Amino acid sequence: MAQSSHILHSLAPRASYKQRALLAFLVIERVFRTLRERRALMQLDERALKDIGLSRADAHGEWSRSFWDLPRER
Repeated sequence: MAQSSHILHSLAPRASYKQRALLAFLVIERVFRTLRERRALMQLDERALKDIGLSRADAHGEWSRSFWDLPRER
């Protein structure tokens, strides 16, 4: 817990407790959104993957990434 508190503080060193709590909530929400997207990608059939320019191996590689390995913001 101290580690995550340190990480949030380093992201927003002058932020208030409420701002850091909101930041933590937003990070957690982003992790779950990314997990849902990766799950949906794995459920696509070969034709759908080909339509978006990915192979099954590409989809599996994305699915295998750690939950904290998030893509950059869009």
